[in-house]
Amino acid sequence: MEVEHLKRAKMKQSGTKKKLHYGWVLLLFSVTFLLSAALNSVSERLLSALPMVLGVVVLFVIVFLGIIFDIFGLAVATAEEAPFHSMASDRVKGANASIWLIRNAEKVSSFCNDVVGDIAGIVSGSACAALSAALLFHHKDWNAILTAVLLTASAAALTVGGKAVGKVIAFNKRNQLVYFMGRVLALFGLPKEKQKNGRKSS
Repeated sequence: MEVEHLKRAKMKQSGTKKKLHYGWVLLLFSVTFLLSAALNSVSERLLSALPMVLGVVVLFVIVFLGIIFDIFGLAVATAEEAPFHSMASDRVKGANASIWLIRNAEKVSSFCNDVVGDIAGIVSGSACAALSAALLFHHKDWNAILTAVLLTASAAALTVGGKAVGKVIAFNKRNQLVYFMGRVLALFGLPKEKQKNGRKSS
């Protein structure tokens, strides 16, 4: 009887985990779809209205945004929880939020790397194509073709190289980066969780 009871409990627990997992995947899919569609539309309209130089600046800002979120996502996934407990006991602001980030590392890293990071890659690719098309439309010569090729290659190289460097930074400074994220969350009163004594986490 005890064995059957344990089996049933295990089946219920695994079923609950699957539902939560599928719900999170569905949420990621929906958010990624909506954000990607919105940002692609906005970026294309913005780039068509801006001068070429400013358009290139916007392109590289998008690339850097993807690199930064990739760094934070990896930092959360590899950070250690233990140092933040002593900080939380000393009531250091942002320590409890940092613990929350680490305990939810799977979701946080998925959002940073898979949602923001991948969207930034898609949008930067679309922006690069739009800038190249505009350049070739107004200047039909070899210089324009060479500039378009260099622009695309630079964006791709910066994305790959930046993420490679970012991984080293994320591993070496993971706790500091998570603490920075925790401080930012704490400024906005997040996460909205309560401690055992009834106080909100910092």
